[in-house]
Amino acid sequence: MPTLAENVSQAVADFDAIRDAIEEKGVAVPQGTPTAGYAGKIAQIVSGGPAAPALGPWQKMNTPLQTGGAEAAWVSVAYGNGRFLAVSNAGTPFRVMTLLDGSDTWMPQNAYTPTGALMAAFNRVRYFGGRFLAVIAASGAYTSLDGLSWANASLPFVSSWNDLELVDGAIFAVATSGTAARIARSQDNGNTFEAYPASQAGLILDTPWSRIAYNPRENILIAVSSSNTTVTPVIISRDKGATWSALTGQLHAANWTALRYVDGLGFVAGNLNSSNYRAAWSPTGEVWNPITMPSEQVYDVASFGGMAHAAVAGSVRGEAQAISYESFAAGLTAWRGLLLPGPASAARGIAYGDNRLVAVCSTGAGRALQRKLI
Repeated sequence: MPTLAENVSQAVADFDAIRDAIEEKGVAVPQGTPTAGYAGKIAQIVSGGPAAPALGPWQKMNTPLQTGGAEAAWVSVAYGNGRFLAVSNAGTPFRVMTLLDGSDTWMPQNAYTPTGALMAAFNRVRYFGGRFLAVIAASGAYTSLDGLSWANASLPFVSSWNDLELVDGAIFAVATSGTAARIARSQDNGNTFEAYPASQAGLILDTPWSRIAYNPRENILIAVSSSNTTVTPVIISRDKGATWSALTGQLHAANWTALRYVDGLGFVAGNLNSSNYRAAWSPTGEVWNPITMPSEQVYDVASFGGMAHAAVAGSVRGEAQAISYESFAAGLTAWRGLLLPGPASAARGIAYGDNRLVAVCSTGAGRALQRKLI
């Protein structure tokens, strides 16, 4: 007959095996999860799957190395024109890489403009109107069809442009700094921008705007701030950016680094450092609700198959293991964590295309990952 110590040891081993089996299904079990909580994790697997075609587990991808064998800090990725395109805020000799449809190999792009090599500190890249549009920290924007050849976009304001959004045919940009403009609009597919609204004193110029997103169903445009101390962490426009007002009593002051509208479900926002909550969602943009996630740093959100997918950097079971989150079941109200293959990576950007999700990272070895449609 087994002793008490032997029974306890066997029970621990059994629960370890259950935990491993749960995580093999892509559901994270954070450090300290009580064994009673395993039932909820199993329920996520059994009933939480999306109705849309399923995605497989995250797989690590190799990325091209910089001079001296260093890895670039990839901060954003977008899909379009038969390829993923990722940008970095540092690295030599390239800060752009592409992944073609059907390929698992990232290719470095020694990007250039008519005036020479493009070695900018990129903040964000999006795909609009048949081409890629990227904004940089040093007051500028560039457009490209393929990631190799780039053209200057006219953003004359001395501002640190941080994000882009398509609003009924116009492209909007927001900045975290600038004395002349922190919101700009382009009506010619990103070739030239103007301050919009033309007068940006007070509310707009006093606050760093880090992300912008548009809900076309409700005609609501939202911008969030990266300031931990601002009294206006979120502003709203109900007339496509012509006028803005503070959305009071909603999101709290934090370094908001993620904002995306998921078609048919609502907005998702995430931040890096709040002691209150790290993510929130809103069906229309008017009223916001906290999303329960562990203490993760939320950098970006993509949508696929009626679900939202968040790229985050954090820890699981006390280890510096990056994970991602995806919404399931009741729209954006319920989320589950999925392990990213080690070693630790800070997932900074995420996009869907070519029947797969792709994420890029600013730290770790092999700084790209993919989840393929199965």
